[in-house]
Amino acid sequence: MTLQRSVEEVGVRELHDKLSEYLQRVEDGTDLIVTRRGAQIARLSAIDAEDPLEDLRRRGLLVAARRPRSPRSAEVEATGSVSDLIGEQRR
Repeated sequence: MTLQRSVEEVGVRELHDKLSEYLQRVEDGTDLIVTRRGAQIARLSAIDAEDPLEDLRRRGLLVAARRPRSPRSAEVEATGSVSDLIGEQRR
C-alpha cells in the first residue's frame, strides 16, 4: 500500500518537446518534478487531485484529533528586559 502518488522527473527540454504527453500523465495522477541541468526547479500536479489527507482519512490511516491542542504557556515567567535575563544567566 502506498501513501504517495507516483512521481516522475522530467527535464525542461523534454517537457517542452512532449508537453501534451506529460500533461496527460499529470491528469492521470502522476506528479512531475521538473529539472534543469539535474536540479529540481518545479513540481506539476493536477489541481483537481484529491486532498492527500482526505485520502488517508478515507483509508483509515489517519484519524482527526478529537479536540484541538491547548496552547502552551511560557515555561519561564520573568520580569525585566531580555538583556537583564541574559546577564543573570551569564553569572
